[in-house]
Parts: sequence; structure tokens; C-alpha cells
Amino acid sequence: MKALIISAGRLSDAAFYRDALSDVSFVVCADGGVRNCEILGLVPDVIIGDFDSCPKDLVKAETVIELPTEKDRTDTHECVCYCIARGCTEILLIGGIGTRLDHTLANIHLLAIAKASGVEMKIVDEHNEIFLIENEAEIPKKEGYHLSLLPIGSAEGICASGLYYPLENARMEFGNPYGVSNEWIEKIAQVSVKNGRLLAILSKD
Repeated sequence: MKALIISAGRLSDAAFYRDALSDVSFVVCADGGVRNCEILGLVPDVIIGDFDSCPKDLVKAETVIELPTEKDRTDTHECVCYCIARGCTEILLIGGIGTRLDHTLANIHLLAIAKASGVEMKIVDEHNEIFLIENEAEIPKKEGYHLSLLPIGSAEGICASGLYYPLENARMEFGNPYGVSNEWIEKIAQVSVKNGRLLAILSKD
């Protein structure tokens, strides 16, 4: 079961997301993300938030979960936990990247929560696709995109093939970001890591 979480980050080109939205089972909106729902022409099944950035007259959903303003977890964090509890096997987060770098980084951290629960999660916008690699992954080439591999903490035994800059039993650690802006030379890149985790970031200008 695939869930779509819509947060309040930047989103402008509704047509870009059309294909990605075609196979979602239900839509969960994080507070101010209701404005992005309107851009996409969607009515969420669930809205979760403290409604500090969302006028109440925009709240239209079958289920509304109101959170306290003073809390430890962000509205998007609560949405991810809700989807995991619902038994989702896949989560797509849009509106998760924006002008608030702290929120963007916090949303990237949520990839680890999903992965620990056996849920595949991606953060996508018009310029980026972000997901977490543990063990191994096949990454199909996307025209116009570069592929960056960055460690979460430290990562060892990294192998990457099908890329212009291959890796063989490499080590990456925080503070030495040498895995930025690689390019595909084959249709599919093969990436594996023996110890640790990698962020895979597909980006275009």
C-alpha cells in the first residue's frame, strides 16, 4: 500500500507529479500542506497537524487529527508514523523540501524511520529525488539528473557500478562529501554498502 504525504514545502508544477500520484492508495496532508493539495487538485483522506500554518476553513478531509502546538515531533514526522502504523509499504513525500532548511533536513531524517520499519520512502520535488540505501539498490538512469551518494554518519564497503565515477570497497564519512554529482554510463547503476547507510540524491538544475 502506497501513501502520499503532502507537506508545506515548495511545489509549483502540478503536472510534474501526475504520474507519481497515479498509484497512491491514500493521501495524508501535514498541516499547511493543504495549500499544496489545492495546487494538485487533491482532497486528502487525512489531515494531521497543529494547524498553526493552515486556516481552519481549508481543512477538508474524512479524518482530521489535531496535534498540540507544543510537541517534540513535526507534523510531517507524525504523518510518517501514521502511515507506518496504517501498514503502508511505500511512502512518497512531496512538499518536503522548502525554504526552511531545518525542516528539510528533519524530513530527510524521516527516511531512516521508514526504513527501520521496512517501508520504502522517497522525498520528491521538481528537482530532486531522495531515498536511503541500506545494503544495496538499483538506480535507473534519469535523463537530465545527476546522482549523489552521501553517507549518514559513516559508511564502509561502498561499491558503485554503472557510473562515470565507480566505487570499489570505498569509505565515506561525514565531513568528506566526495560522492556528489556522479553520472550514469549505463541504464542502471548498482550501489551497495556493507556497513552504514547512504543517501541517494538524484538532482537536476
